[in-house]
Amino acid sequence: MKKMDEKKSKPLASLHLKSKKSKKSWKYFKSKKYSKKSKHLKQFLIEYAKDSGNVPACN
Repeated sequence: MKKMDEKKSKPLASLHLKSKKSKKSWKYFKSKKYSKKSKHLKQFLIEYAKDSGNVPACN
């Protein structure tokens, strides 16, 4: 996750942009909306990573 943070989540986007299977998500990963939300996405992934022991609750 540190690498993702250092590059402002670009590695996550690049994984999707390289895959033809995820072509539908390309527009989103190239958008300003993704750039703005990537910080929150990173926080969520760190908080609820498999090895964190945390489970998100539906309220």
